[in-house]
Amino acid sequence: MSTLSRSAVTDGLFWSLMWPYWAEQLSAHPSMTLKEVQAWLASEQGLSVSLSCVDKFLRQQLGYRYKKTVVASEQKREDIAMTREQWQAWQQSCDWSKLVFLDETGLSTSTDMIRRYGRALGGARCQDSAPAGHYWQTLIFIAALRADRIMPPWCVGQAMNGEAFKE
Repeated sequence: MSTLSRSAVTDGLFWSLMWPYWAEQLSAHPSMTLKEVQAWLASEQGLSVSLSCVDKFLRQQLGYRYKKTVVASEQKREDIAMTREQWQAWQQSCDWSKLVFLDETGLSTSTDMIRRYGRALGGARCQDSAPAGHYWQTLIFIAALRADRIMPPWCVGQAMNGEAFKE
C-alpha cells in the first residue's frame, strides 16, 4: 500500500486522476463516512490517506457535504405517489382562510426550564435547582394557527386527551 505525502495530496493532478473512482463510489454509496472512504481507498485503490485529507478533498475539491435529507421510502410507492399528487392538486383549490391547524407542545415546568447537564469535578455531582422542586408538573400549551393569525393559546395542566379537548 502506498502512502501519500502532503505534496501529493495537494497536487491537482493526483485528484483529477482519482476523481472518476471517487464519483462512482460516492454515487453508489452516498452515506459513506470518512472512515469508510478511507478504508475503500486502502482496499480498492491501495492508498493510505489520512481522514483529514479525505475530508479536505471531499469538501474543498468536490464540494461534498455530509448532509442528508431523509424522506419516507413509501413515497416511492405508486399508490402513495398518486395520493400525494391528489393532495397537492387539492391544495391548489383549498380556501386557506377556513383551515385551522392545532399545535400542541408540552413543557415540564421543573425539568425543561433548566439545562439538563452541567460540569463538576470527577467524583462530585453537579447540582442545580428547578422551579417547583421535586414536584414535577407538566403544562400542555395548545395554539390554533390560521393562515393570517394565531388564535389565543390554551394551557392545560394535564395530559391532553379527549376529555380535556372537549372542555
